[in-house]
Amino acid sequence: MIVECPLCHASYPEDAVKALGETEAGKLFHCSCGFCGRSMMALMRENTGYVSTIGLVTDQTVVDAVRLTERPPISSDECIGAHVLLEEQSRDLIERLSSAG
Repeated sequence: MIVECPLCHASYPEDAVKALGETEAGKLFHCSCGFCGRSMMALMRENTGYVSTIGLVTDQTVVDAVRLTERPPISSDECIGAHVLLEEQSRDLIERLSSAG
């Protein structure tokens, strides 16, 4: 089990670690530190003879994490579309800033 905050090393109380679900990749948890106020998503995977955990610091609340785990995964087309949109908008912003000076 996940027992302490990786950032401040304070112990997590039991209610600070919420199980979000399980897939073939492992068990997903959301952890909230009452001491430093930071949160982490953790994927715990059990293998023969050992347990490994991968953590990611996040600004998500447990409510956000639950809501997002219930949504379908983002497709590669959606990801590419977001990249193209951001690239186009940033290009427009750079052009506007350059012409304003």
